Amino acid sequence: MSIFPLFSLGLTPLLIPWSAIRKIEPANQLFIIKRFRLYLSSPKVSLILSKDILEPAKEFLATQGFEWI
Repeated sequence: MSIFPLFSLGLTPLLIPWSAIRKIEPANQLFIIKRFRLYLSSPKVSLILSKDILEPAKEFLATQGFEWI
């Protein structure tokens, strides 16, 4: 995952191993849809990502037991 180029001055992409994801749930708000909250095991944090970012990993996540779409 990387930051929008305008804001990434001096920052490297954030690498999150798929094995660190322990739970995925919808994180939709009133007018913003198709977002998901990922809960990581280490460190114990949560991230909100759009469906588009997770789409390439859909099949892999399904094999790991994550049914989110």
